Amino acid sequence: MTPLTYAASTDTSSRNWSIAPREAWVQSPPAAAAQAIPATGTLLHDRQIRITGDGDERYEHIVLRVSGARLIDDTTQVDVPVDPRFQQLVIHALRLTHGGGPARVFTPAQIREQLQTQPREAEPRKRELNPQLRISLQVPDVHAGDILEYEYTVQSHAAGMPGAFAGHYAAQWSSGGDEPVRWERLHVSWPVERALQYRLMGGPQSSAPQIVTHPGELDLQWRNLPPPASEPDTPRWFERTGTVQLSDFADWSQVAAFLAPLYGRPVRDQDQAPVALDRPTALAAPGLILNALRLVQAKVQATNVVGAGPYVPADPAIVLQRGYGDSRDLARLLVSLLRRVAIDAQVALANSRGALLDNALPSPFMLDSAIVVARAGGIDYWLNPVAPGPAVALGTTDPADLRRVLLISATGGTLVVLPRPAPDSRVRAVTQQFDLRSGNTQPATLTLTTQFRGSWAQAVRAQLFAQSPAQLQLTQIQSVAQDYPNAITDGEVQLQDLPDRQIVQLSARFRIPQPLGDNRDPQFSFFAEALADSVQPRDEATRRYPLDLPWPLQLEEHIFAALPPDFVAPEARIVIETEAFRYVRAVRLDHGTMHIDHSYVALVDHIAAADYPKFLQANAQVYQALGVHVQAQGFSWRRLLRHAYNWILDEGEQ
Repeated sequence: MTPLTYAASTDTSSRNWSIAPREAWVQSPPAAAAQAIPATGTLLHDRQIRITGDGDERYEHIVLRVSGARLIDDTTQVDVPVDPRFQQLVIHALRLTHGGGPARVFTPAQIREQLQTQPREAEPRKRELNPQLRISLQVPDVHAGDILEYEYTVQSHAAGMPGAFAGHYAAQWSSGGDEPVRWERLHVSWPVERALQYRLMGGPQSSAPQIVTHPGELDLQWRNLPPPASEPDTPRWFERTGTVQLSDFADWSQVAAFLAPLYGRPVRDQDQAPVALDRPTALAAPGLILNALRLVQAKVQATNVVGAGPYVPADPAIVLQRGYGDSRDLARLLVSLLRRVAIDAQVALANSRGALLDNALPSPFMLDSAIVVARAGGIDYWLNPVAPGPAVALGTTDPADLRRVLLISATGGTLVVLPRPAPDSRVRAVTQQFDLRSGNTQPATLTLTTQFRGSWAQAVRAQLFAQSPAQLQLTQIQSVAQDYPNAITDGEVQLQDLPDRQIVQLSARFRIPQPLGDNRDPQFSFFAEALADSVQPRDEATRRYPLDLPWPLQLEEHIFAALPPDFVAPEARIVIETEAFRYVRAVRLDHGTMHIDHSYVALVDHIAAADYPKFLQANAQVYQALGVHVQAQGFSWRRLLRHAYNWILDEGEQ
């Protein structure tokens, strides 16, 4: 790989980007890193970071073989996110090599022609909260197999950006990528008087880097990194590739202290004992808390900005005036409302992907989600202001699946494990009522009732009430037709909101012509479709990564069927319990009516790869138990004789 040619001046520039040679502090990659071009993937990814008193500079040098997946109309694109409030992109060089021919070196004027700048957020509201730009470099006349090489530096000036915390550095960088990487480096330098920590997280053991440290310097190098496996449904907190965390914050308490001024002045210091409320206020406190939460949910629409980067929550008055905000805006607003009525309340920040903060190096930029804890009468009420409202009761408010939170306080800020939600805080219960007593002489009737309870009701309420009657009808018939293909709708779907019980309910009626099939062998099969999605067979027999599971989750299906007089049912009770779930099925026949009760309760939010085969096996057992078959008494012997007779005829013909 021959040296790159660099632009000689900065005459081609804008406010957010410029074109110039790389600076002298940047190190060249070792000669061994450029010995051979791989058939696919990245030859070289060199990332160098220089931390200064004003901010940092991040240099990137990438050499890759272009794959067909990167091409659109013989053009490939290089995207660099830049925050215009405190960052600028400096492009150093770009070149393209076709086959074994000479490299095409793009001039500054040619680079300028190919540059495009557009907001990273397409939605105007999100754009206001997150003004980050995506600067794109369109590289024309590219073919699969070409070698693309480019260099740039992102300069960050934290001193001019509130929430960026000048004088401190914290970041997380991933190694590897979606394609093989032959050589990768992360080189970091910083003033020796600053104590920068690093930590390696995740990734396979075989991809561990070579590490060299000196005072004020860290160098990590990887070789021959394979791409991660393409497995679906991994937990959102799971990192498929290795990551390097960097931070010069001493601990999470220091992070909380830096963030505290952004979230308003507390009623008391964290290390002081809470002030006892007078009796009238204490009695009214739960209602005051609930009303404040409802007010925020009603007046402000949640528009979350997810991802690392500095964020300053807006003043509560501004949030109320504009009517939308990030979870951090809503949390600050809710806390301010509660403190006005003498309720002790505090913002708690977390990582939206559910990362375990106690395993991570302290960083304010990981904390992109917020909830609130309000305290009254010795009880901590965890409130999620961005949960779909209106909240019905404090006991049913959804604290979000954040796992760990950092309590924000000028003193004593600490990590807290969120209380585990109860299994019945998110329930879907389905009831099917059949009348099969007339056999095939008249259509059977089916009444289907679906209830969403707890936080599930909050999640689906707005979506269901936004649908037309025809859309609701179509959804219901599609769900029933999977198991009872002859079913015909009988009237409109009824949609009810029962907020006092935190329930949203759907009811639909159907008729099923000729429900028992062949009159010579009448029979019927029931199936608990409400549980099928959670236990249906999966494509992969083994996994390398954990499997994400919906949690908390409780599913119920209750089937009542009035049967013809001569029908029998297989009365039995089945219990299948694993570390992941508990399933119970009970079948009984009572005076001609069959009762089938299915219950499925999730116990964990993920399955480790090593436990996946056992999970699959248990799932298969549950899926088999979802179906219950009934038939007329005595018909099994007739069917056996008929099969025997047919076998004799077949043998005679041969």
